[in-house]
Amino acid sequence: MKRIPAILSDQNGVLMRGRQLISGSDSALERIRNPLKHLNPKKYANIEDRLPFVVLSNAGSKLEKDKAEEYNKILKLSGVHKLQKENVVLNYSPLRDVLSSFKDKPIIIGGVGNSEEIARDCGANKYVTFEEYCSMYPFLVPISRRRTPNHCEETIEKLKERLGFTAEELKREPLQVHGIFFLNPPRIWEEAVQVTLDLLTTEDGKIAQNYSPTPPKKHIPIYAVSDDFHYSDEFKLPRLALRSFNESLRINYQLYYNTPLKMNIVGKPEKIAFEYASND
Repeated sequence: MKRIPAILSDQNGVLMRGRQLISGSDSALERIRNPLKHLNPKKYANIEDRLPFVVLSNAGSKLEKDKAEEYNKILKLSGVHKLQKENVVLNYSPLRDVLSSFKDKPIIIGGVGNSEEIARDCGANKYVTFEEYCSMYPFLVPISRRRTPNHCEETIEKLKERLGFTAEELKREPLQVHGIFFLNPPRIWEEAVQVTLDLLTTEDGKIAQNYSPTPPKKHIPIYAVSDDFHYSDEFKLPRLALRSFNESLRINYQLYYNTPLKMNIVGKPEKIAFEYASND
């Protein structure tokens, strides 16, 4: 049994393209998901175990269990052949322990899709989105879309319980955050770039009172779930992925400080993604 291989498979371009099944992948995967006694009756006559199988993908925006159900539907897998959440490692999956370590500290998250649900499922309950941060402090993004005073007040009321601060404390100065997480490309790039640059003006995630042309010796950690430039979907031309935003952030930081930005990338082909999938 120790010599049985594990299989890590990409999703896009291998099993499906966008949400369209790639011909033959459903029957191949159904065979792979059979018990060993069916794959090799002579060698594994009574063994119900199956080959360890994981879909390792830079897709995200959903919980692993929901992504597994999506794959099952597209790949027409049912019964014992169905994929479970343990069979799916997404771009943010290696961040689960990291996000959990920030459960008692405010962090800021960005990304289309179910980024808030993902943060909560990973144990990070004191998160604030870039949209919420800009709604609390609209003066940080004066060139962006206008927010009404009522909207700003409603956002503060919503966040004070989640973050554990009073409204007065939240209004006193921009909230200190202890980590920045891009769980997908953010909805409004210019706001995410501006606020990120602001939060990196100090070592501890507070926004500096004055501009300095010299960056701090260190800054709060920044995590991004992948550095893919583009990906294939149903349209025949490639679609831009998170690296297009990452590069925008890197270039702006370089222009700001003439210093490269340090980012932590966790999606494949980074080593951390394969280590997480192997341990899973």
